Amino acid sequence: MAQFALEGSRVAGVELDGGERLVADHVVLAAGAQSALLARAAGVPLPVRPAKGYSLTLQRVATVPTPLLPVVDTSLHMAVVPVGADRLRVAGTAEFTGHDTTINPARTANLLRLLRQFYPDLARALDGVDPSPWTGLRAMCPDGVPLIGPSGLDRLWINTGHGHVGWTLAAGSGQLAAELILGATPAVPSQNYDPRRFG
Repeated sequence: MAQFALEGSRVAGVELDGGERLVADHVVLAAGAQSALLARAAGVPLPVRPAKGYSLTLQRVATVPTPLLPVVDTSLHMAVVPVGADRLRVAGTAEFTGHDTTINPARTANLLRLLRQFYPDLARALDGVDPSPWTGLRAMCPDGVPLIGPSGLDRLWINTGHGHVGWTLAAGSGQLAAELILGATPAVPSQNYDPRRFG
């Protein structure tokens, strides 16, 4: 795993696995669920933990209407999303298992149960369709708000902890990080996202 190239309390770049050093004026740590591990190696504690999310991708059945736009039910913690012209994705749930990405069959069965609750006719039509399960890790903060800003080490900036909304916040997060690095006035109150807010 790459590491930060430190010169005292300043980050001078990144050391790659092969020993090559990338020199940089500023470094932004935006490594999702791996962010806390990388930061810890540089002595920077981040309150970011991996939360495992699941999805099932199913072939659509032509005879049954399916959603044409993503549908999210926050009370059920699930989403039903069309993928391309012929597939449907059911996503949701969160499991705290560290960095383990093993698929838990009980979690995928729960997604099918939620689909039956949300779209009973569609679920019945998909009963014979073999779903493709997937799991991935989301970087979660205790308060659900991303960490964007200075790390406490000179020239190291943080942009992580976006949770289940992930990179849907990428453009705004990138803009805020760039504004802070350049010393510009941020378009939104940056203290709400300060990585040092947890002490």
